[in-house]
Amino acid sequence: MSTHFLGQPFDIHMGGQDLIFPHHEDEIAQSEAAYEREFVKYWIHSAPMLIKGEKMSKSTGLYFAISDLLEKYTPEAIRLFILQKHYRSPAEYVPDYLEEAERAIGRLKSFLIQVTPADGKVIGEKLKEFEEAMEDDLNTPKAIGIVFELLKEGNVKLQKGESAADEGATILFILEILGFRITDFTKKKLDTEKISELVRLILDVRQELRKTKNFELADKIRSDLERLGIKVKDTREGTIFEL
Repeated sequence: MSTHFLGQPFDIHMGGQDLIFPHHEDEIAQSEAAYEREFVKYWIHSAPMLIKGEKMSKSTGLYFAISDLLEKYTPEAIRLFILQKHYRSPAEYVPDYLEEAERAIGRLKSFLIQVTPADGKVIGEKLKEFEEAMEDDLNTPKAIGIVFELLKEGNVKLQKGESAADEGATILFILEILGFRITDFTKKKLDTEKISELVRLILDVRQELRKTKNFELADKIRSDLERLGIKVKDTREGTIFEL
């Protein structure tokens, strides 16, 4: 079937590590004996998803459907959770990990609606690092790390009042290659750009208050913003917010 639709050889064949023997070895033996040529150029065998330390399996009752996860988490958070592990390394399903992935996606969106990626240029050095990571047996954990390095650097620039458009452009470029839905990261921009600028000005004032140890007023600003539905978080990279 694969040869009929893809020809022989075709580039990539995927599957779980538990299918190497006998299934994939049998495919190779049959196809190469029949056609007398290489069957597949690259094999990608992924490690299993674990639940409570055991392989996810319907037979044990330890399993979940993607549709179940989508009732609790965004597709972007699920994708991030998966890509943070190398495909050949087992991933443990823990709700806390998905919650953290959801928060991380929120930080990315919060940053991207504060900058104008379309005005920026992809940073060549970071792009090279990303390409090297992907060429290293699809090292997605390293690729994701580059995205959050850019986020950290971009937030530092925002704190200084500098443009972070290049960081934004590079983040979007990488996310698109990794299969994230780019429109979900930018669709709020037209509606919230001015609001974001105003909130950033308010947070700059709050930061000055914190520097002068006027924590009472700084905390009041934060409480008032959160009462309006604007989430504020102080991180090592600076203050971030989510509308």
